[in-house]
Amino acid sequence: MITIVSGLPRSGTSLMMQILAGRRAHAEAEGKAVKVISLMLLSLPEGHEYRVVFMQRPLAEVLASQEVMLHHRGTAKSGADNSVVAAAFEKNLRAVNAWLDSKAYVKTMRVPYHEVLHHGRRRQSETNSSFRNRLERGSHDPPDATLYRNRSR
Repeated sequence: MITIVSGLPRSGTSLMMQILAGRRAHAEAEGKAVKVISLMLLSLPEGHEYRVVFMQRPLAEVLASQEVMLHHRGTAKSGADNSVVAAAFEKNLRAVNAWLDSKAYVKTMRVPYHEVLHHGRRRQSETNSSFRNRLERGSHDPPDATLYRNRSR
């Protein structure tokens, strides 16, 4: 079984990785969680059993977080139209969700970002139970709620 944490950029995948693996991402996928961007899920080869933890965050928060990240990097474009990015993300989500639902060898657990943020320990336990306790035990520290800065308005 290969466990994958995925979602849109800025949707909480790194947060989930920290909770599941205590910041220990490994290249050896069996029994561990690896992070794969959502669009790349469509390229997963058959012949393996996959468990996908798919992070869900309100699109307005994803866009706000993306904008802040680009600003900090110095790559933000003034006057950029977020509706184009929003449409691309929505199209990506439709394609990925349809793919996830259509593959018998892929079992998906959709996890709301806010659940992880506010109930990290419980979410870690539920996720591990869902995957038959095959994941390594990770950090037991709750997520740092002060890092939740880009909220939808």
